[in-house]
Amino acid sequence: MRILHVITSLNRGGAEIHLLNLVSEQVKNGYTVQVVFWKKNADLIKFFKKINVSTYCLNKNSFFFEKNIIINFIFCCLRLNKIIKLFNPNILHAHLPFSELISYFNLILRKHIKFIISKHIDTVYFSKDNNRKSFFGKKLELIVSHRAEKIICISDAVKKFMSSKYMGIRKKKLIKVYYGLDFKIYNDNKISSKLKKLKIKLRGKKIIGTISRLVPQKRIDMMINAFSEYNTNYENNSYLIIVGKGPEKENLKRLSNKLKINDKIIWIDYLDDIKSFFSLINIFCLTSEHEGFGIVTLEAFYNKKPIICTHAGSLPEIVKNDYNGICLRKNKLYLLPKYFHQLMFKKKAKFLVKNAFNILNKKFTNKKMFKQTDRIYRNN
Repeated sequence: MRILHVITSLNRGGAEIHLLNLVSEQVKNGYTVQVVFWKKNADLIKFFKKINVSTYCLNKNSFFFEKNIIINFIFCCLRLNKIIKLFNPNILHAHLPFSELISYFNLILRKHIKFIISKHIDTVYFSKDNNRKSFFGKKLELIVSHRAEKIICISDAVKKFMSSKYMGIRKKKLIKVYYGLDFKIYNDNKISSKLKKLKIKLRGKKIIGTISRLVPQKRIDMMINAFSEYNTNYENNSYLIIVGKGPEKENLKRLSNKLKINDKIIWIDYLDDIKSFFSLINIFCLTSEHEGFGIVTLEAFYNKKPIICTHAGSLPEIVKNDYNGICLRKNKLYLLPKYFHQLMFKKKAKFLVKNAFNILNKKFTNKKMFKQTDRIYRNN
């Protein structure tokens, strides 16, 4: 079977890590796979090379006028058309809005190619962090979705949004397939000099950590406020490590200065050695207002770190409160500092970590994800 995956980016992120995990299993099972992406500066290309999968960037920006998004879109459609002709896939599998759109325009007259979409987020085209709806985006998404044979939703939360009265996509077209995880595939396992120094500095300290885009949806401000309270009332020998970048970074830094904890927060834009990050921290925290899936939760499970998260989007499907982590509803978020304190005790953390690791190996495996996706590909 020949599969062409089209994705917006190959920078490290939930959808991109998912694709790498899925493709690695497809290659093991004899698929011929190629990956096409739009954004340049792709961090994950080296990991695709390791599994002998070709990648191709559509956004060459060979001409200055390609920087115009509409012209760029046209050029990307033409380049994708050329790749489809050469590769001749049985299935084109699109991930994320831009990729769905250029794939759709290339498949209008190619009815013989099966079109599969993976929905990684519970929003519509052209929506923003503070508003997940868009009238024009919704109409366009319905047109694209009509051409798709099946739409894979990565969680019940995403499936519920897509089948809601607002979106109106038929439930028969929607199939839930959870992410799988093979952490070894994309972790460099090399400790950076920055983390070596941090390890020495933070030895014996209480460390809370997160990996997240710094955007309003992720509510890192809430985490910083809770950490400030924890640091004041429970443990002043503690640190918060925030890995990620985004438009909210300066606002968050101003907040940490206002709370007088700027010396207690360590900001890291990007890391290859995620395993080393997890070896530094005691607790992993995620405070999203909504979340398509949150693959970092599985990474925390794999690295045997207790997790505290908000009861938002798909997170309650992954983290069962007081069983394999702490999952707090909105009216209980004031308890974050208290749970930071409780999970620093090994007995409580050990119980959650053990259950989390068991769930990871039963519910969120690469093999399970591959088999479910393969059934969708082969279903007539």
